[in-house]
Amino acid sequence: MGPYFPVPNYTLSTAPIPTLNVTTWYQLVATCTNISTNNTTTLTGTQIVVAGQTSSVVPYVEDFENIQLNNRLPNCSWSASSLGNMNQSSTSSGSGNRVPHSGQKFASFNNSSPGTSYYYTNPIQMNAGVTYSAALYYATEYFGYNNWTNLSILVGTSQSPTGLVPIASVGPAISGPYRLLDGTFTVPTAGQYYIAIKATSTSGSAQYLSWDDLSVTIPCTPASNNSPTVTLAASTNTICQGEQIQLTASGADTFLWYDGSTASTLAATPLTTTILTVAGTNTLTNCVTMNNNLIVVNPSPTVIAVADKYQLCPGQTAYLNAFGADNYIWQGNGPGNVITIKPTSSTNYTVQGSNNFGCAMEAVVSITVMPQPTISASSQTPNESCVGDMVTLNSAGNSQSATWYSSTNPLVLQGLSVNVILQQSATYTVIGMGANSCTNQATVTQIVNTCVGLAQLQAGSDLVRLFPNPTNGILQFELGETGQKTIEIFDVSGRIVLSRVTTEATLTLDISTLASGVYNTTVKSENSTFSSRLIKN
Repeated sequence: MGPYFPVPNYTLSTAPIPTLNVTTWYQLVATCTNISTNNTTTLTGTQIVVAGQTSSVVPYVEDFENIQLNNRLPNCSWSASSLGNMNQSSTSSGSGNRVPHSGQKFASFNNSSPGTSYYYTNPIQMNAGVTYSAALYYATEYFGYNNWTNLSILVGTSQSPTGLVPIASVGPAISGPYRLLDGTFTVPTAGQYYIAIKATSTSGSAQYLSWDDLSVTIPCTPASNNSPTVTLAASTNTICQGEQIQLTASGADTFLWYDGSTASTLAATPLTTTILTVAGTNTLTNCVTMNNNLIVVNPSPTVIAVADKYQLCPGQTAYLNAFGADNYIWQGNGPGNVITIKPTSSTNYTVQGSNNFGCAMEAVVSITVMPQPTISASSQTPNESCVGDMVTLNSAGNSQSATWYSSTNPLVLQGLSVNVILQQSATYTVIGMGANSCTNQATVTQIVNTCVGLAQLQAGSDLVRLFPNPTNGILQFELGETGQKTIEIFDVSGRIVLSRVTTEATLTLDISTLASGVYNTTVKSENSTFSSRLIKN
């Protein structure tokens, strides 16, 4: 604070404050004069604050509750034609029906000098393209006095009567209780505007016209054109459960959907029939309009598909069964709820089931085709053989077991390798089974000749002979070499039906008890083995 400068002619205990443009400090120097001394006291400085310019935005409300003294305006940016005379403000009720509409404070016009006077608000920012509403409440001294010929609300670009545009007016202004005066208006361009309250009076008995609660707002009624016209379009209004629908909103600046999303389009998957809502906002007026669409959601079927077997060997069949819907179509296999399949490789089978609403769902059955084992067949005697010869048939590959079948004999043999006594030419089929129980097969053909006559084998210098062959029962063996020999006779299944051990050079056997047929005979010595077929008549 300071330095301070003397104010000319301000020497009394009170001093008028001149019109100030800036905040200013004042300090009082008090001097007491008597015969003997002069006593001077300097008091603490006092600040006089000059408020800055005030501007407002819509919504704007003035109820005068902030004025501190009578005949004060709400802020320094307000003005009045004749403040304290024709234009007054009060902090409490007074005579002549001067009461507030709300609170304790209000403004009034005084008819002490009949004519026209104005109040002007501080500047208010407004925008083109917006419909505004201005309103106030007014009351006269007595219902019936008509000397207040007009009360108007106007708008303009300055705090002067020039260029004011009427918003609402009443004439004469007559009301015992407070009455509403309001109207709507627009401005041509964006900028700051002033609201003017104008009163005109003639000589008469109503001394005061009180008014209170001035407001400037943006109405959001449809008729105001401030609210957006929100349209809502749906890709369809009926869907099946699980399907997606797209909604598109238009007609507003921003949008807010029921789920909190803000784009103009929304993809939704409602589970039941529902109403989908969007709110559109005009960002200039902040007015909101809502719109909605009813989306009908039809139930979708719950389709289930099963198989009687999920793992197959090549060439095997399976049955697929679908249920849960009214109609079924298997992709690549036609309609029906049950189909028969014979896949050659692992495959996924898809069925689409639909209901009476036309809604459809899919189900998938996975079928695995397991690999076959590898197998081949061969004979240890691949060339031509004689009737009664015993040969060994072998299988090769990764089969775990094997079963042999003959094209001429119903006898079934088991084993990866088997012995067979040949009776006639035949094709032998071996079916091998893998670890996964899948099978594969191979064949081998054995050519057989009769070769009937004397069977003999030269083993070194020794000769083995067997006769007669065929025989009716008595069989002679000439064994040639000395030493122990084992004689065995096998039936066609490889079973030993007769066995002898001898050291003699000749041997006679009676086989009359054996059934007629082809047998195989072996003679084993220390140095050699003789094998021959034998026909028993």
